[in-house]
Amino acid sequence: MGIITSKVEGINRFKLECLSANIPVLVPNDANVPLRKHINNKTGIFYEPTPEGLAKAIKEVEKNYYSFSPREYVLKNTGNKISLTKLKKALELLAKRDNTKNIYKNIFWDGRNQSLLWEENAMKFLERVMKDLRIKFKK
Repeated sequence: MGIITSKVEGINRFKLECLSANIPVLVPNDANVPLRKHINNKTGIFYEPTPEGLAKAIKEVEKNYYSFSPREYVLKNTGNKISLTKLKKALELLAKRDNTKNIYKNIFWDGRNQSLLWEENAMKFLERVMKDLRIKFKK
């Protein structure tokens, strides 16, 4: 099992690596939101941040170890494919709401450079809008 004893966000990666490796995680119940995210009855448990609370949580995980399925949960509820699908749908709804062209269909996350493929298209679109506005206001 993975055990987190700190409240800082930097160890969120440790939590996700444990879950991806099918290892349940113990998280203190006073942890910040990113650390609390994705901890449920399939992925781990929260514990009272005291030595007694941690000992009780360890015993509970050991007793019920095979009832956890963190990797299955992670594959169904996280990842770039799921996140990008949600992002594309949200942007599509915004485009419909604002009666604008949906230019966000080809969003792609490269996973390393933290950039989106549509950045160039977005910049070209903004440049066209600015050019059209300059022409319109010069008349």
